[in-house]
Amino acid sequence: VASLFAGYIGPRFEPRSIQIEQSFQAGLWLLTTAVALTFILRRNIQAHKIWMMRSYGFCLVFVLSRVPDAVPGFHWTDQMLADVLWGLIILALVGPDLILAARTLARRR
Repeated sequence: VASLFAGYIGPRFEPRSIQIEQSFQAGLWLLTTAVALTFILRRNIQAHKIWMMRSYGFCLVFVLSRVPDAVPGFHWTDQMLADVLWGLIILALVGPDLILAARTLARRR
């Protein structure tokens, strides 16, 4: 549900430079949550865990990217905001795999 609100809010109230990113962010958040739901309904816990970690990543991108707006005197330039948000999208997709790979390597030692 939150991803649908994000899809509505982002493109309408954010700067033009990030409207496409906001649509991708909301769509990928919804997609990752739907895939996670599908895996848990099929009782595939490991795949569900990975996809929920991705979903949490997109939730954090949506919430935490707005924190600097509350800091007095901080101002995003349009280019900086777009660059940071696209970087966070990539991190939300790849980050869970990196975390799980690091855990697996640590266990093998």
